[in-house]
Amino acid sequence: LSCSNNPYGEFPEGKVMLTSMGDDPKTLDPVRVGDTSSNSIASNIHDTPYEYHYLKRPLRLIPSMATGMPELSKISMGKNTYSTFRFSIKKNLRYMDDACFEGGRGREIKIDDIIFSIKRAADTSINPFGYPLLSGKLLGFDEYSEMIGQKIAALKDKSGELSEANLFKEDIRGVKKIDDYTLELILTEDYPQII
Repeated sequence: LSCSNNPYGEFPEGKVMLTSMGDDPKTLDPVRVGDTSSNSIASNIHDTPYEYHYLKRPLRLIPSMATGMPELSKISMGKNTYSTFRFSIKKNLRYMDDACFEGGRGREIKIDDIIFSIKRAADTSINPFGYPLLSGKLLGFDEYSEMIGQKIAALKDKSGELSEANLFKEDIRGVKKIDDYTLELILTEDYPQII
C-alpha cells in the first residue's frame, strides 16, 4: 500500500493528473491571462485558433479551432498597402453546457466570439494581455481602444451603467467578419506573431 497526497478520493486509473502550482492563478479571463499559473489552467478551458504541436521540434503551429493555416495576402486601401490574415474556424464547436446559456445548453462558437475577444483586448481598463500585441499592428485597434476609454470615462462622470453590448458595439476597421466562421484581420505591417 502506498501513500497518496490526493485529498479528493479515488479517480479512474490514468484519467486524472494532479500537479502543484507555484502560485495562485491571477485570472481565468482569456483576454487577461498572461502569467504561467493562470495559463496552465486557462489553456485547458479556452481554445485558440492555433496551437503548438507538442511533439514537433523545432516548434510548429497547427490548427486547433481553425480549419487550416491562415491565408496571408496584401490589399490596397487608398494609398496604403496592408497585410491581411484570414482564417476560418470549424463548424459545430460548442461552449460547454452552463447556466449562463439559454436552457443551460452551450451554444455554437462563431467568429463573433473571437471578434468580441479582440474588442475586449482593446479595453485597457481590464489590463488585457493582448493589448501590446495588437496595438499599432491591427488597423484601427488603437482608435477603437481610445473610443472605449472615452466611453468608460464618460460613464464614470455620469455614474451610469454601460453594458458590454453598448461598449463593444462599434467595429474595428481592421477586423472583417467574412461569414459566421471566417475572419480577416488587416494589419498595418507584416506581423508573423499575429498567429
